[in-house]
Amino acid sequence: MVAITVILAAVIGSFVFTMGAHHDPPPSTRIDVDVSGETLLIAHDSGDSLSAKSVQVVIDGTAVDSSALSAAGDDDRYTAGEQIYEGSASNAKTVSVIWVSQTTGQSVTLTQTALQ
Repeated sequence: MVAITVILAAVIGSFVFTMGAHHDPPPSTRIDVDVSGETLLIAHDSGDSLSAKSVQVVIDGTAVDSSALSAAGDDDRYTAGEQIYEGSASNAKTVSVIWVSQTTGQSVTLTQTALQ
């Protein structure tokens, strides 16, 4: 009886402690940020594809509305060579591209660029 209780406690404890261990690993990707005249261009340069729902563009501390991002491919993912954003660079000082996990809410800054 004691052995069954110990085994049952071990199984339940193992289950409970591994529940919080599930997370999305951040993508390994390279993002290109470029200014051409007064136009800010952000593109996926290489690496893992990015779900369009997981990408945030932040200019000078203000998040760009997701509807202003470029349309992703047919699979709703940005892949190498695809444009993520095109907009005005007027007076912009810093640009960040942030990945946000759709399951945990964890966020990782993929790139942060100071504009001149």
